[in-house]
Amino acid sequence: MLWSYAAWSASAFAPLVTVPFCVRYLGDQLYGEWLVIMSLTAYLSLTNLGIAQTVGNRVAEAMAYKRRDQVATLVATGFWTYVAVAMGLIATLLLGTPVIAHRWLQTAPAARSAFIVYVTLIALAMPWKIYQVTLRGFERVDCEQMLDASSTLARTILTVTALIAGFKLAAITLVNGCSSLIAGLLAYLIAKRIGGKTRPLLTCFSWRCLRSLLHPSAAFLALQAGSTLTLGIDNLVIGAALGGAAVTRYAVSFRLIWMAALIFTVAVNAAMPMITGRYALAQRAVLTRYYPIAMRVGILFATCGAMLLWTAGPRLIELWAGPGVFPGPRVFAMQIALFVILVVTAPSTGILVATTNHYRYAASTIIEGLLNLTLSLMWVRHYGLAGVIGGTIVASLLTTSWYVSVTAPGVIGLGRVHLLRELAVPVAISIAVLVAILAASHSANSFANLAIACTVTGSVLLAYLALVFDATERRAISGFLAGAFSIGTVGGWLPVRADE
Repeated sequence: MLWSYAAWSASAFAPLVTVPFCVRYLGDQLYGEWLVIMSLTAYLSLTNLGIAQTVGNRVAEAMAYKRRDQVATLVATGFWTYVAVAMGLIATLLLGTPVIAHRWLQTAPAARSAFIVYVTLIALAMPWKIYQVTLRGFERVDCEQMLDASSTLARTILTVTALIAGFKLAAITLVNGCSSLIAGLLAYLIAKRIGGKTRPLLTCFSWRCLRSLLHPSAAFLALQAGSTLTLGIDNLVIGAALGGAAVTRYAVSFRLIWMAALIFTVAVNAAMPMITGRYALAQRAVLTRYYPIAMRVGILFATCGAMLLWTAGPRLIELWAGPGVFPGPRVFAMQIALFVILVVTAPSTGILVATTNHYRYAASTIIEGLLNLTLSLMWVRHYGLAGVIGGTIVASLLTTSWYVSVTAPGVIGLGRVHLLRELAVPVAISIAVLVAILAASHSANSFANLAIACTVTGSVLLAYLALVFDATERRAISGFLAGAFSIGTVGGWLPVRADE
């Protein structure tokens, strides 16, 4: 877990450093177009077909059942499938770039070349991503996250250096694309050393294995497509309707929100291989004991995070990216609401994905994404940036948010009534606190309100310790935190009693 948070810290550190340099050296318009390129690439990444997540889960299951001989076939099948996909993606890129550039990249001629180079490098890196999920399947999240942290740190340093040297968009493209490729190659070397027979031998490719991967992979692909439509469509809608400068105003504050949410969701993501193993071995008592704790910690984190973001966020954005980048109190408040949704639903989403009970969830994300696209296109013309984030929130509440919260307890055999009793007190405390902080805060731009928020945050923490968590749960949380920063893997996430 230590490396998971190191990777998160690197991810948080990167935009804190790069965004001011990008805004200064590229300008609002060109930086906005780079953000559009990143969003377009997110859609092209759907060509991974969801196979990587399935391979990661299958490797974790094989390791749990002591069937290491299956790993070589799984890895080779995923690798060579991605080689074929990457070749097709590069060929399609040459044909589709003029159409894409005409719609979104008209104002900066360099953006078209940057798009071509970046997508090519991402396609070349695709097969090697199999080894990153293989490390996760080996329960060596520490190695995976070490690579992620190192890659992010190197990318940050090189990006800033290149911008200062005056290389502009071309340098950012090469740095970001090459870092993904190098990280994948290093993951291969580490996986080979740990797992032995993980070389991408064509002789280990299996059509039968590929067919067995397609069904769960299709659901993972739908899940990824829905998530991309939900969270990746905003920049494209804004760029097409309002221009690149508006993308910068929206995306910078959204980046801050996303970094805050990652503090909690990174722990959930790191625990997923262990959840897969416990579920495969029918050790559901462990999951039913710790899932309510994770939910309550999530509610606590969402409450404290929302207060601090509302009071300190606007001033922080101004100091961070410069004046004129803040999207306004209304848009920022709605982005904070999305932050709360992401954090509170993270444990439930982790259960569904880690246990491969994600098929209906994947379908609901497609509906969510299409609804978000529809609402954003309808509302952006009338309400501007507020219409875009409003469409994202409404689509989430009507589809996936309620679904994962209702379904996840049943997957692990936890009664919903019992869970509601567990969550009643923390929800009541959080609602009361958020209403109070909004009433006491006259303006989202008032930095003086930060003192109030910090005081209330401390009070909320004490209230949770006294009223929400019992002594056993407090010891479990303390043990998890101690283990997270003393070991490299995630073994301390779901401690098991001797009788289990």
